[in-house]
Amino acid sequence: MTRASPRTLVLVAFAAGCASDIAVTKIDPEISVSPIVSDLGAVPVGAEVPFQIQVDSISGGDVQIRSVDVLNVDGSFFEYVGPDSVTVPSGESVQLDLVYRPTSAGWHRATVTVGSDAKQSSIQVDARAQAIELDLFAFPSLLDFGVVEVGDTASRVLTLQNDGTVDVPIDDWGVANPGFAVGSPIPVTVPAGARVEITVTYTAPDPDPANDGLVLASGAAFLPSVGLRANDCEGGDPAAYDVDEDGYTTCGGDCDDSTDAVHPGEPEVCDGLDNDCSGGRPDEGTECYDDDGDGATELDGDCNDGDPNVSPGTAEVPANGVDDDCNGEVDGGAEDVDGDGYSPSAGDCDDRDATAFPGAPELVDGVDNDCDGTIDEGTVNYDDDGDGQTELAGDCNDADALIYAGATERSDWKDNDCDGTVDEGTVNYDDDGDGYTESGGDCNDANPAVYPPC
Repeated sequence: MTRASPRTLVLVAFAAGCASDIAVTKIDPEISVSPIVSDLGAVPVGAEVPFQIQVDSISGGDVQIRSVDVLNVDGSFFEYVGPDSVTVPSGESVQLDLVYRPTSAGWHRATVTVGSDAKQSSIQVDARAQAIELDLFAFPSLLDFGVVEVGDTASRVLTLQNDGTVDVPIDDWGVANPGFAVGSPIPVTVPAGARVEITVTYTAPDPDPANDGLVLASGAAFLPSVGLRANDCEGGDPAAYDVDEDGYTTCGGDCDDSTDAVHPGEPEVCDGLDNDCSGGRPDEGTECYDDDGDGATELDGDCNDGDPNVSPGTAEVPANGVDDDCNGEVDGGAEDVDGDGYSPSAGDCDDRDATAFPGAPELVDGVDNDCDGTIDEGTVNYDDDGDGQTELAGDCNDADALIYAGATERSDWKDNDCDGTVDEGTVNYDDDGDGYTESGGDCNDANPAVYPPC
């Protein structure tokens, strides 16, 4: 007996008193495609947005997808990127991959035709999107965190401004150096015509210079990279490294940039600070410092803190013309007309002036107070560095001959001309205000639109 193939149409006639015919027919497979419309919404020009349409087998056997044709109605930016042939197993679904890549702004549409061996030989669905030019920018173009001590965290504010007509979502960010991070929540949406501020932080893992770029993403589009810098005094804008505006950056020797009372050449005062940045000796030369190392300061009653042999309690040396024990009497009553503790025989250059004696502090009074032959040295009325200008005349550091009012500004991270600005007009200064100096890599410091990488 010969068996018929399952796919063969069979017609059987029964002769034994039965006149009925039985017909078995093949069931054609059917599919459905969704969504009917793929609306991608607003997409930045230059972005790439993938999307899918789904094909479902709803009855019958397997279906072979033979073609996926995309007819761009407006523009030419929709494209099918899947394989040429796709099998949809019976009762299952497959996804067909498409992409939208706009290169110009506008409303764009496309008709997608799915051709198959199903009962419906072709099915059409639509896709649409609006491509927009991102009119969003971030400023400043560089965030310089200045000096950040190891383990400390500093923060800066980055402003995002949307000058466009549609809201722009910022949904991701990236930076290579793990010390930098975005402290504000991302994602965030920048409304049309508005500004949004985000906080960027830097936590210093070491004291080395750190330079990087922050990339903000809107969908698949990216904003221009924002420069990030920390602990890079030599490459940075001096303004970021002269926070206290005392005319000295950390590169220029400022040992404490948190106060303008501390920098090279600053006179020492009795405040517990190393005002002149001489290196770990706060208050030297003041009345609260034991300058001569005899165990007593002027506040303790040392009547000459420049002589270790003179201090309260020291044994009086007979006939030396000095008040050794600071009791106000020289050698038990030896001649000391002005009562300053020194007689002429001990070197008092003016025994009629109690402010003049060996070791006395020099005052702005036109008198040789310390009897060394020079008048007013070390005071604001004396040109200590020999640059032709005193502090009274505008010299903002009378210990450095290269610094005075009207001096030529140099690339040394110091305010040479005493005008309150460090290194202006030199390769260390950001002349065009884009956040980068020539020493920091700016190849055109006269154009704020040109900065690294360039």
